[in-house]
Amino acid sequence: IIRFAYKNKYILFDSFEYRKIGKSQQIVVARETFDDNEYWKIVYFLRFWSSKKNNNDNEIRIRRLMIKDMFFTATNTYLRLGELVNLKWKDILSYENIIDKIGHHQTLVTIRVRAETSKVRRERIITVRGGNYLRRWYKHTKYKDDNDFIFTNHGGNNHINQKEIYSSWKEIMIGSGIDYKN
Repeated sequence: IIRFAYKNKYILFDSFEYRKIGKSQQIVVARETFDDNEYWKIVYFLRFWSSKKNNNDNEIRIRRLMIKDMFFTATNTYLRLGELVNLKWKDILSYENIIDKIGHHQTLVTIRVRAETSKVRRERIITVRGGNYLRRWYKHTKYKDDNDFIFTNHGGNNHINQKEIYSSWKEIMIGSGIDYKN
């Protein structure tokens, strides 16, 4: 197209010249996974961070318990953040207690990811580990109706907002001693 435009005198140049992008100019992407050591640092920090001993204010402790169970739910379900925060109790279809191949008790959970919350706008049903974290959070939350969000804002009338998630995540990463990038 460029050569045609040049040949017919629509433009004054016959080609584009692009600057090559070297490795130093490439954009650094966010991390995709944690190694085992980093994961366990986060786990231990979350236990400390959300403990009764470390929280005199019960409201702060409940918020931290929610963030902790949200993290463990995310690591077991592989849901995208938008799908996770938009989960409602009606999306939990069933729980199943099993014993895995190495003898550990697991709670499987069957979750409906609604089309309107899915990135690809298609409903899907998944059965994954981590049901015990959702059950545990259900015991702590006061928002238990089918249409209530599982991970709520302070008033319980909407899902947790990104500002609270990112603020908590920064605190967790720093507290865990893991390099944190904004």
